[in-house]
Amino acid sequence: LRSDLFALGMSALEAYAGRPAPRAGPNGPADPRPLADGLPQGLAQLLLSLVARAPSERPPHAAAVLEALDRLRL
Repeated sequence: LRSDLFALGMSALEAYAGRPAPRAGPNGPADPRPLADGLPQGLAQLLLSLVARAPSERPPHAAAVLEALDRLRL
């Protein structure tokens, strides 16, 4: 479910930042990189896609998230 992917994204943002993720503004969630030193741009983009305001803007399923992580080669 996309709501589960949203929760995964919020948890990952909090884990990287070491504190609760910032609240989304009118344009959606804030870029997490200022809160998490060393967070690669590709991973930041993936995390932002997971917490997108509109469910249709989130990855369609967990397999898509795994594929994106594989492409990042972290």
